[in-house]
Amino acid sequence: MPSRDKVLQIDSDKSVGSLTPIIWYVVYFDPTVPFRSVEVKFGAGQEMKISHPVRPFCLPPKERDILNSAEIAVDSDRALNIAQTQPLLKNLTLRATKMTLEHGDTGPVWCVRLWVARVNNPSKEADIGTVVLSARDGSVIKSDLRPASAD
Repeated sequence: MPSRDKVLQIDSDKSVGSLTPIIWYVVYFDPTVPFRSVEVKFGAGQEMKISHPVRPFCLPPKERDILNSAEIAVDSDRALNIAQTQPLLKNLTLRATKMTLEHGDTGPVWCVRLWVARVNNPSKEADIGTVVLSARDGSVIKSDLRPASAD
């Protein structure tokens, strides 16, 4: 694939059965296709599907939108580990995550959305919010966690 090193965004499905997502979507910049992007779906590390997404309310990406791989020192596993250590999660049971690597105001960021077991009904899940981390150094940029949502 000629656009292999031209990643615009990496996004996962919500994890199932563990905290680590197994379905990932990598969007590549490709100036040779109509909307200048190619999305490759991976499942458990294997390529599953290639598509050319149409984003009707978004401008086509430009070359400047490519994530600089030299700036990304934190991988998804490390981002998840950092998100899990947030003090507001201390007494909660994490059940699932959804992760996105994208451009942020200060460079590439990981957005980690978290689901926990409900306190009053542990068989159900509650979305308690997102932790945004720098993909450069793993520092927490923003924590929008609402542990009260687990009630």
